[in-house]
Amino acid sequence: MLKRTMLFWAQYILVLPILLLTFMFTGFVGSQLMIGADKQHFIFTPQNATEYNQISEIDKLLFSFSIQPVVTIVFLLSIVYVLTLLVFQIIECKKQRKILHSLQYMILISIFIYLWLGITQFSAVSLTWIDNWKDYLMFTPATITNEQDIYMVDKFLYKFRMLPIRSTVLILSFIYLLILTVIDSVRLLKRLLVRNSQ
Repeated sequence: MLKRTMLFWAQYILVLPILLLTFMFTGFVGSQLMIGADKQHFIFTPQNATEYNQISEIDKLLFSFSIQPVVTIVFLLSIVYVLTLLVFQIIECKKQRKILHSLQYMILISIFIYLWLGITQFSAVSLTWIDNWKDYLMFTPATITNEQDIYMVDKFLYKFRMLPIRSTVLILSFIYLLILTVIDSVRLLKRLLVRNSQ
């Protein structure tokens, strides 16, 4: 069982950088799809859409595929590979009749990194891109004159307002990942203390 778990992790660690790199390229290209100029690329997005967050993720993916087909295909294949790893790990857990922490980590890390990059790095929803950005400041001093000086927390709160579901899942996955890490750290510390006492 331990060897299989290590094999799963080895494959996961190998494929994850590929997934992240291709996601970065795919996400960057997909984020260039704009409401005003690119309506001819809308398939799943309503033609009367007025906000960027109304653009379908599938349309962004198809737009990226039209620009960078090879990278997009590798991105999709790496997603399938990661999902296959997770499915096999779930089957293995059911056979052993126990839930593995490694499976939870695999799922949570994938979700967290995907959402973190998608929301913070490759989303066109940005407080610095709107004219009335001062209306959304909560922690940043209102005396600033350059939008680049806006605190990260205000930028994230604006994204949270515009993308509430994805932002909530991001926060929950981070909290759950943190709890898992703390629990495992406490267990490991207890084992080390028991060994030292013997």
